Amino acid sequence: MLCLLRRWLPDRELVVVADRTYAALKLLAACQALTPPIIFLTRLRLDAVLHDPPPPRRPGQRGRPRIVGARQPSLQAVLTDPATVWTTLRQRWPDGTRRRLQAATGTALWYHPGEPTVHLSWLLLRDPTGRREPQALLCTDPDWTPTAILTACLERWQVEVTFQEVRAHLGVETQRQWSAAAIARTTPVLPGLSAGSSWSPTACAGSVPCVPAGPPGMPRPCPPSPTSWPASATSSGPGCRFFPCPRPPPTSKNSPSRRPHRCWPPSATRPDTRPPSRQPHGLCTKSSYPRILDQDLDPTRVMGDYLATYVERDVRRLGGVRNLSGFETFTRLAAGRIGQTLNLSRLGADAGVSHTTAGEWLSVLEASYIAFRLRPYATHTRKRLTKSPKLYFFDVGLAAFLLGVNEPGQMATHPLKGPCSRTRS
Repeated sequence: MLCLLRRWLPDRELVVVADRTYAALKLLAACQALTPPIIFLTRLRLDAVLHDPPPPRRPGQRGRPRIVGARQPSLQAVLTDPATVWTTLRQRWPDGTRRRLQAATGTALWYHPGEPTVHLSWLLLRDPTGRREPQALLCTDPDWTPTAILTACLERWQVEVTFQEVRAHLGVETQRQWSAAAIARTTPVLPGLSAGSSWSPTACAGSVPCVPAGPPGMPRPCPPSPTSWPASATSSGPGCRFFPCPRPPPTSKNSPSRRPHRCWPPSATRPDTRPPSRQPHGLCTKSSYPRILDQDLDPTRVMGDYLATYVERDVRRLGGVRNLSGFETFTRLAAGRIGQTLNLSRLGADAGVSHTTAGEWLSVLEASYIAFRLRPYATHTRKRLTKSPKLYFFDVGLAAFLLGVNEPGQMATHPLKGPCSRTRS
């Protein structure tokens, strides 16, 4: 991917800031070998083997040229050496506070037998108060200053935040295609579509005015005529390519639609005026049992009492289960696999029971109308009966309670919101 970016953007300076996982000699050497090179910043091990540059060859000297020079002291030794010269850096942190750090820097060749050699600049940081562990950073461009290296590393967007954002807003991990090949094909498209739909209104800002929908029952304003659109908007049709923009009003009775097209501004979202319990994520956390809906009871409290009564009375009577605590753990683990392909061996291993016991306990859940197996559809009867089914719960509110989801806001960012929503529908 980095090679593609360099080929697509030959005149741009590319700076990659990554965590310690990407501190590999082959990757760093490949980035340095590009034209122009890609600047790579990452963390460096305190016990990394660093060397001086090789000395110049003497006239008439025989043998292979040296790859590296003398070995430098490790960064751990530099950290404890009283002769190390430390400089003070005052840096603004992402939370807005300014912190004072002590830094030592230098240049070296990072070398390992059988691996390429990387010329880098290292930066060793320590906290004068001793509250935080020392950290070492590297930069493949020796001309970067310590302040520039630290500033670039602090501006790194956390990968964990990116995963959570694409899971919450793009629905990653909730695709209906459960095969690895289908997920590998569709998942990379989602960030691209999101970026394109976010960029297009910004690029077309001021070219085509958007027409927001008016209040209910009021006439909607008509969009401008096609003759008033600028050339940038009409070059590829009325509106931009990725984001819906206004269409001209129909001019004949045979037009398929006689209503102006709604187009919301990029920053506007439709307000959901429904109470939280009636919103899509609220319906997933609210049980469908008649008593809860009729008397408007608290689902969390009722589900807790129901689960205790079910485990203590019904489970003993239906299946003769003796290990009640293990059965309750098995039920919660089964709720975590809602909408997924059922694997009794793995489910039993997670619950600490055998494959046979897991099948018996799942039969108890099915006999008490807690869960059911959904067989895959296939035209061939043998495939329909032999392929692995998916596990679902009859009441998604009970599944949400077993997962520890009690508020609609928790379900909105939960990884299983997709399967829970499909179960609810």
